[in-house]
Amino acid sequence: MNDLANSGTKKSLLNKYQSFVNGWSVLLTHPPSKPLPDSIESSKSLILQILSMRLGVKNLLLILGVLYSLLGLMVPIAHKIAVDNLSQGIGKPMVTLELFILGFVALAANKTIALVISMICQRESFVVEDWLSRSLYKKGLTLRGEYQGEKSVGEVVSLMGSHLETITIFIKDLFPAFFTSFIPIVIVPFVLKGYFAIEAWPVFTVVVFSLIVSVFMAKRCSILFQEFILLYEKRDGIINEWIQNNLSLRTLGWSESFEDKIEDLTREIIHQRSKVVSWSSWMNNFTGTMPMFLNIIAILTVLYIHENSLTSGDVLGILWVLGIFLVIPMRTLPWVFVMYFDASVSIDRIREYLSLPSHNTTPDNHASKTQDEKSGSLSLKVQGLTLHINGQTLLDNIDLNIQEGEFVAVIGDVGSGKTLLMESLRGETNAKYKSYYIGDLNVETIPPSQLRAYFSTIPQEPFSFAATVRENIALSYNSNPSEDELHKVKSALQFANLNKDLAAFPDHMNTPIGERGVNLSGGQKQRLELARAHFHNRPIIILDDPLSALDTNTEKAIVDKLLTKAWSDKTRIMVTHRLSFLDSIDRILIVKAGRIVAEGTTESLTNHPELQNLIHLEESESNE
Repeated sequence: MNDLANSGTKKSLLNKYQSFVNGWSVLLTHPPSKPLPDSIESSKSLILQILSMRLGVKNLLLILGVLYSLLGLMVPIAHKIAVDNLSQGIGKPMVTLELFILGFVALAANKTIALVISMICQRESFVVEDWLSRSLYKKGLTLRGEYQGEKSVGEVVSLMGSHLETITIFIKDLFPAFFTSFIPIVIVPFVLKGYFAIEAWPVFTVVVFSLIVSVFMAKRCSILFQEFILLYEKRDGIINEWIQNNLSLRTLGWSESFEDKIEDLTREIIHQRSKVVSWSSWMNNFTGTMPMFLNIIAILTVLYIHENSLTSGDVLGILWVLGIFLVIPMRTLPWVFVMYFDASVSIDRIREYLSLPSHNTTPDNHASKTQDEKSGSLSLKVQGLTLHINGQTLLDNIDLNIQEGEFVAVIGDVGSGKTLLMESLRGETNAKYKSYYIGDLNVETIPPSQLRAYFSTIPQEPFSFAATVRENIALSYNSNPSEDELHKVKSALQFANLNKDLAAFPDHMNTPIGERGVNLSGGQKQRLELARAHFHNRPIIILDDPLSALDTNTEKAIVDKLLTKAWSDKTRIMVTHRLSFLDSIDRILIVKAGRIVAEGTTESLTNHPELQNLIHLEESESNE
């Protein structure tokens, strides 16, 4: 019975201990704090927002940092008293032993708190990374169309990659370094003055001098490193272009110039890297010698300034404080500044991107799904559509009244505003209008994502991704498609005149087309876009010069079979420079300098000077 009782007691104690450990683990890794803000405030500094969010965690870290410093200083103080007791023969031996033990316990607690601070900062870095990632993702979905070209793909990838990682490191490594380095450096001079009765100003002067030099060297290292990163990103961008367009470059004989540029940038990167390494070495040497200078200054202070004689405990305590306790902070602090400067550059880059104008609504990712199966056609009525960018009027007071099921062609010179008009209809620009209705729906009452869900768009440059033909059409990575999806894909391929091409593909619709459709010709990419539009069955279809890469026979087959018959119940708006099929069009809109200068049927506009100019231009290009 006693054994059972003892066993039960042990189990109870073990369970209580486990609950205690689990409770503290949850508290330290998930400290209580206010929830994250929903979005980044453009009017405030991003770094201040990062530092001010989750203030409960920051306050906990500050308390732990002060406790870390006090426990670290308790070691030399306890050992000083113990050594003085031994050397002067005062105090009980047991008390002296207890002081030594207290010093070692304080040291163990000091190291434990450093580990706890590191754990909390690791957790905080994940929280901040998640917050910034979501903000960047939301910005990508809501960024207005006219600003999407201001950042290259490489720059946006760099934001999500290296710059976001730099900020994560800033939280994960700089925060612990701050609380375990900066606070001790600030406290030490006052401890020397208050407890060891040594003048603080000589040590304080050396510390301040070290901080100033560290800031300068860290700033220089950071600048050199950022220049190195920019060169690296520039070279990666050129390599990316070289890989994606390798076949065309070799055909045109331009590969050598690209390869020479890559080689030149590689040499610049190596040279810049050597600068970074040199300055880093100088900084390491400087920080490595500063603790020695501190010890020398302390000794000179004791010899020439200190009025009282030092005990053995004083000497031990001072050497411990300056030779052991301050070594890691003095060596770490310059790298804290380097991380701060690097993070500030990355934060500025991210804030610059996040400050680009967005649509005022939150993207609704479900809107497109609800609209996918909407069939039939809708009218489109716009009054007073105007677009200003950088002080220029690119679209000027345009009125549109397109009826249900109407097939309208928008023609005009290059740069006249045709594509911008299509983007504005989809809500991709910051265009203003007096009124805009799709059917009976007031567009001003819905978010841009819901507006876009009414449109299928075949862009000038076909979009495709590294997946199979079927997945590119259905925009789905579903490995087990339903029979209905397979039937719809086959029907779309047939109407887009791609079914014969598929017969030559090894796995037919399950054949991978490569990155950006590298395995397809230009005409096949355009027909893939047409098949995708047919599959998703939206009520309004925008075609932005979709037949430019097709031969005459394929063009005629698609116009007859798809554009005018299968899509006869769709509202179709086609931007085009090819005028050969205008007889199939219900109405023509002629755009010039951002305005609709004429509209009507092909017959009514036959003698219009703008249409005649476009016909003569097309004839001259075909004769060449």
